[in-house]
Amino acid sequence: MPPPSGRAAAYTTARPDVAALVPDGARSLLDLGCSTGAFAGAFRERGLRVVGIEADAAMAADAAARLDAVHRADLTDPAWHEVLAGERFDVIVAADVLEHLPDPDAVLAAAVGHLSDRGCVIVSIPNIRHVSALVDIACRGRFPRRDRGIFDTTHLRWFTWRDVLALHDRAGLAVGDWSVNLRIVDRPGARSSAVAERVLGRWRRRGPIREFLGYQFVVRSTPRP
Repeated sequence: MPPPSGRAAAYTTARPDVAALVPDGARSLLDLGCSTGAFAGAFRERGLRVVGIEADAAMAADAAARLDAVHRADLTDPAWHEVLAGERFDVIVAADVLEHLPDPDAVLAAAVGHLSDRGCVIVSIPNIRHVSALVDIACRGRFPRRDRGIFDTTHLRWFTWRDVLALHDRAGLAVGDWSVNLRIVDRPGARSSAVAERVLGRWRRRGPIREFLGYQFVVRSTPRP
């Protein structure tokens, strides 16, 4: 699902946190919801064959100049993957996409069918258990709606860490490497978040920090044997 134009900036970054989990030796990459191709285009420059799926016409046109191929397809359509004509990929990326979909399980399961024998899936998902959610819901008694972030108004699904693990399990995927982006507040560039990364970053995988200061989970997984 394409984000509204006012949210475009949040979907057009290079995402070094996601890029860090792309394994060395990968030869092909599929980016679900590739936006303008800012993320996937960097891997084409490294020699990978890079293909994008994007529903928004303007973004798909921009991405076409950066990727090897861009398919106009809506991930809410159960037949979206037919545009790939059976092509398989070493890496499939869904970076902050699944929470926008009515049936993320079906999309993830369909994507797994396009993995190569050596393939992996990399998913980035915001954490609804973040401390900012507790403040807004438990303390202020409201469910906020915002133009971006955890409470983006286009989100249809919400995930905690356990939900992320369950999502992968249902898709037949075993979680391998993973990371957590830390933030104190739900605001990009906040100084407090930089402090959290510097002071608490080494403990980011520990329960309380992961659960309540984890803003996004970035997970790499492979099909279970």
